[in-house]
Amino acid sequence: MNLQKFIYGIAGATTQLLGFVLGIQVPTLNVLGAATFGVAPTMPNVIGAMVALVDGANVAVNAVIGSTFTLTCANNNARVISVPTGGVAGQRIVVRLVNTSAGALTLTTFAAAIKQPALTYPATLTTKEFELFFDGTEWELTTYSPANIPN
Repeated sequence: MNLQKFIYGIAGATTQLLGFVLGIQVPTLNVLGAATFGVAPTMPNVIGAMVALVDGANVAVNAVIGSTFTLTCANNNARVISVPTGGVAGQRIVVRLVNTSAGALTLTTFAAAIKQPALTYPATLTTKEFELFFDGTEWELTTYSPANIPN
């Protein structure tokens, strides 16, 4: 890691002063986190954003646009939560399944390509959260709610 990248990563008003003392140009950050000299941060700009997923047979998850994804399930139709797209190594996201139907979600699954343990999905009128980790190659379901959370 070079010194300029190190200084780029330092937050706060001291960044410009430190650059001046060391005699190097330090980029400023705009509102979205991209540097004025055109280098984008390595993580998505919207860490913490909550995104509502569109229900359907294949539920798409774009890891670039958020970190918490909520899927509201009004029925027990078969649905597969797809392998997230756009992830960066080390990224974690949470998929919240909110069951508003009159029965358990027995036909909802995560894509087989996501490494995962045996799972139970939310019962009637409950929610469960599932955390996924991206190692740069594969997504892995690392943590999930052990019990149903009432809606």
